[in-house]
Amino acid sequence: MSQRRSSWKCAVAYADNSYRPLTALNIALTVVGYEKSGRNEDLNKIDLHVHSRLSKSFDYDHANLERLVRVGRRRGLNAFALTEHIHAVNFWEMHNWLLGNFEYEDGAYRIERDFTVLSGAEVTVAERVDFIVVGPLDRLASLDNAFRPRLSEWNHAPALEFAQAARDHGMVLLLAHPFRVGKEAAKLDERIFDLVHAVEVNGRDHGGERQVVALAEKHDLPLSGGSDAHFYLQVGIRSTVVPRDEVHYEAIRESFEARRTRVHAKPYARPVVEFCQEVKRVAKWQGAVEAAVA
Repeated sequence: MSQRRSSWKCAVAYADNSYRPLTALNIALTVVGYEKSGRNEDLNKIDLHVHSRLSKSFDYDHANLERLVRVGRRRGLNAFALTEHIHAVNFWEMHNWLLGNFEYEDGAYRIERDFTVLSGAEVTVAERVDFIVVGPLDRLASLDNAFRPRLSEWNHAPALEFAQAARDHGMVLLLAHPFRVGKEAAKLDERIFDLVHAVEVNGRDHGGERQVVALAEKHDLPLSGGSDAHFYLQVGIRSTVVPRDEVHYEAIRESFEARRTRVHAKPYARPVVEFCQEVKRVAKWQGAVEAAVA
């Protein structure tokens, strides 16, 4: 273990904010993270992987975003990152609508008082692996326009090319669900780990947390936490805990670079995910039926 990681220990963070050693039983509760020993700082919980809709083929529905905010607050979140698939239907129209209706500054919308919604996107690369980027809309638009066709026009750029561009544009860059079937990080060039800020512990993936921890340890990277919510009941089941007073993309990046983050989740994550996945399947089936009838 490197010198800069010597003061960190693997721990499990429970909903009551207590921490216990990493064991097989604790892993079953799907809450993995790194705890900084001997620190007592103000903490913020941020879900860094949230979608605004059940499917990228669905139109944006602001009522769903409002529900995400309300449930997120009840689950103790200070913020979440709106990371809709960049090639989702009306991706930029969604942000244009939000910009016209809410205050936006330094990469964050103020949807409700004392709650921040950070701007970002989920991007699928040529290797069919997913990344999360978080940062201001002007930088995200510049990143989108750096490719021809644009990323939002269903262009899946090679991973290394995309990751380098994301870093060049000053975005926070996370490797999403690295062991999900069909999305495995093993397909990527190892140089990708020199570019990502963190490896994600994803709210929809259960049972592979040890693999994610091992991958992060191997490449001397911190962990991020995100629910991967497509339905509002799923938001906040996993989140990233940052020891900063301010919820801001630069503060998040600095926390990752300083290896001062951990992942928090709720012990009821698995049944919530299973329910939300069923809601998503039914909604997509209903949409297909309506399209066929029309």
